[in-house]
Amino acid sequence: MQPKDRVVSGHTKLATRALMVDAELTTDEWLAIVASGLKNVRGGANELLLQSAELNSLAGTRTALDDGATNCNGAFQRAARLGSIDTVKFLAPRCTASVNSAFRFAALGGHADVMGVLINCGADAFTDALEWAAGGGSVDAMALAIKCGASCSKSRALLLAAENGHIAAMDFAIKHGSRDLDEALGAARYHSAAEKFLIDHGATRPADNSDAKGS
Repeated sequence: MQPKDRVVSGHTKLATRALMVDAELTTDEWLAIVASGLKNVRGGANELLLQSAELNSLAGTRTALDDGATNCNGAFQRAARLGSIDTVKFLAPRCTASVNSAFRFAALGGHADVMGVLINCGADAFTDALEWAAGGGSVDAMALAIKCGASCSKSRALLLAAENGHIAAMDFAIKHGSRDLDEALGAARYHSAAEKFLIDHGATRPADNSDAKGS
């Protein structure tokens, strides 16, 4: 099956990851094939816009918008999540209502540079960004959120870092004021290394009262 045929048949993500590399195509060359294959497919412009955001292609993004793509917010968030900074800059003026959503996704992806762009566009969900960055394990993104006014002691940063087993993020949160170590220990129950880290820092498990109840 040829690249265009695979796109039309709906295997766009598989095609992007496999055929673009195998055929040694540039991003824009590949997206031109995608655009051609999706030209008359319902929702094709929206799919092209998402792929262009993922691959940080302004040419593909412009083509998708010219072809009638309407899911700017979804593409904006995907670009932020994956660190597609050129696409974020291009879409930001068209997606002002969702700048904080994109900001959260940039924090989750650990893209402090994209977060900086979005702050300049009006993003101010700093506590959310701190928590999403902790959940994604990005210390750099956490540091930027704190610089902008977020507080580890007034957020769920440590819990989310523990829940996902991100020790560096846990260490950062503790050093910046998080004190809910016992609760974090419960959140880290599927990550033995994170549990050990928290116990080493003073976390304790709830007392087992089963014997007292049975006596």
